[in-house]
Amino acid sequence: MYQNDLFISAKRVLVSGPKEFLYLIKEASIVVTSSFHAMLFSIIFNKTFYIIDGMKDNRKRDILSYYHLEKQSIDKEIDFKLIHEQIEHSNMDFSTVINEQYDSGIKFIKERILHENM
Repeated sequence: MYQNDLFISAKRVLVSGPKEFLYLIKEASIVVTSSFHAMLFSIIFNKTFYIIDGMKDNRKRDILSYYHLEKQSIDKEIDFKLIHEQIEHSNMDFSTVINEQYDSGIKFIKERILHENM
């Protein structure tokens, strides 16, 4: 099996506007990116994703570490066969983490409003 055979149906998109960018991520079955924002929207849309060299960038590393997703960071030189095997065994669900963050944000806002009204 050749490396390219694993992603024979993959689309490589280099240019898109914000609307297309979000649509592509939302409709993707998997996202392989080096983009910080594509990583964030992959999490929001609960998509299996891999971020190239994610642990080498502070912003990306902070998000990956916070959500315990360090394994989603891949090296530029990684064997794509390994990614394919990981995808087959992946069962990512970010909804719990996102809901916890949402609840935490709402609690923070309510506490601030209550504190200001005292």
